Amino acid sequence: MGKLVLGNPINNAYASPMTVIEKEALRAHVARWERAAPVLQQVRDADIRAADTAQSMRIFSGSATWAVTHRPAGPSSGLVEQQRWWSNNGGS
Repeated sequence: MGKLVLGNPINNAYASPMTVIEKEALRAHVARWERAAPVLQQVRDADIRAADTAQSMRIFSGSATWAVTHRPAGPSSGLVEQQRWWSNNGGS
């Protein structure tokens, strides 16, 4: 696969070439995210370390138990019908 060139009509038939200002704005946007990435990763790591996994499992298992008790599965999940629909209509 070739290198993606922003604004290259070969990559997207509907895209027009980017102006110099648009390219500079995009580069600045990417640079901001590159600077933010380590900080965001630190926040994510701290959130994971602070999470009470056992408590979360109790909460979610309670929700699942309620759903199974109060909303039993129907005779069909709809997956078969979806696959039938895609096989009949997906190619059109």
